[in-house]
Amino acid sequence: MLFSRLFALIFFIAFASLFTQWQALFTEQGISPIKEIVERTDFLRLPSLFHFFSSDFAIGISSSIGLVISGLLCLKFFSNKLLRTAFFLVLYFIYLSFVNTGGVFLSFQWDILLLESGFLIIVYELARGNSSLERLAKFLFIVLIFKLMFMSGLVKLSSGDESWKNLTALQFHYETQPLPNPLSAFFHKLPAIFHYASCILMFFVELVVPFFIFFGKRMRHIAGLSFILLQLMIIVTGNYCFFNLLTIVLCIPLLDLDLLKPIQLKILKNSEELIVSNPSIDSFLGKNDRTNKSWSYYLLIALVIFYSCVSLVHIIHRSGLRIPIIDKAEIFYLKNLGRYYLNNPYGLFAVMTTKRYEIVFQGAKDIPGQLAESEWLDYEFKYKPGALDRIPAQIAPFQPRLDWQMWFAALSSYKQNPWLINFALKLLEGNQVVLGLLQNNPYPDSPPDHVRALIYEYKYSDSSDKTWQRELKGLYLPSMRLR
Repeated sequence: MLFSRLFALIFFIAFASLFTQWQALFTEQGISPIKEIVERTDFLRLPSLFHFFSSDFAIGISSSIGLVISGLLCLKFFSNKLLRTAFFLVLYFIYLSFVNTGGVFLSFQWDILLLESGFLIIVYELARGNSSLERLAKFLFIVLIFKLMFMSGLVKLSSGDESWKNLTALQFHYETQPLPNPLSAFFHKLPAIFHYASCILMFFVELVVPFFIFFGKRMRHIAGLSFILLQLMIIVTGNYCFFNLLTIVLCIPLLDLDLLKPIQLKILKNSEELIVSNPSIDSFLGKNDRTNKSWSYYLLIALVIFYSCVSLVHIIHRSGLRIPIIDKAEIFYLKNLGRYYLNNPYGLFAVMTTKRYEIVFQGAKDIPGQLAESEWLDYEFKYKPGALDRIPAQIAPFQPRLDWQMWFAALSSYKQNPWLINFALKLLEGNQVVLGLLQNNPYPDSPPDHVRALIYEYKYSDSSDKTWQRELKGLYLPSMRLR
């Protein structure tokens, strides 16, 4: 029960984040209206409840229902197995609806990881109360955590990025990550030997330790604790929303599930035949159980095999190996089931960003003649770097989705981020809901007549009274005004 309650807690955190931002992001007057997305597609192509109810009220009530149900599940309000299963199914479909229609603001790997975990927790809830079924259901989580950790290391090597190959990536990471926290600057300024050692240790945990899972209880515990320590280290050094907490919860089966004991070799008496056996696995698969198995047992066995095979396809494809049948299998799976996010490929920071760019939006009022630079006033965001003397905040597990997306936008042009044009429009209109996502509004009485965006390169400052130093790189978004 505690296992599923922790997943309910992660859902609660995710929905709480959406609950505070849905109006500014997804309504008809928001930056990325859901209604516009559902009008351009259909349910089969992009499954979402908002294809049937896309009003602002429906979006708001959906986030509220998700928040309430996840909170009640977290507090152990429901004990009936079928009722809990049904409520987790509701959470899954509501969150899937947001992910499939939320555009760039819900395109993060922790969003799809929550959906995949949500699907598995539905299976686990159905299996609770039957020890054999429950073991099978937990084994699905073991496959997921293996895939998640191993692919995280694999994509860094297969990407061909030089900073990962020469072990210098972490010399940039703490400075260039999307949303630093109060300790990020401290870790960035540690000696190079620390970053080299950290990189080696990270690769060991992500590429070697996952295989410990299959070599007995003690090694499996080492793997689980290693994964948890890595996630705690990431929490200490940066803001990654609920991703790290979710990964820690996924590690729980590694610490309490006695499935995989060391492989034992047994030579049958009066026979030269060598048999490789594993009593724990034999029991797990029911080989030592003479009782009749129900159809649900064999259905779950089939699900474990299918889920494991799809996970293996993702791993092989992302390894860089070009095997036609594997490539076709993944394309077929993603085309038919990909939009439900039941089994996904993963891999954060496959290519390390070595420079930090920040977009600064500015507004100005009409004045006689040409606008002077001194007439432009900055809009300050709540969480992303802006003012040079502001210390980054610790905001995880909450996710400020606008601030996160600004980091990605700075790596490309405004033409590749059409939502930025809509954001600039909201500033020109003085949209109070969207302005509520910002730290300040330099034009509280009436909106500006002009809006533009500059792009700067940011670096940690060596000054004691400033966190950042920056260098202007040019104009990011040309001056705009309402006709």
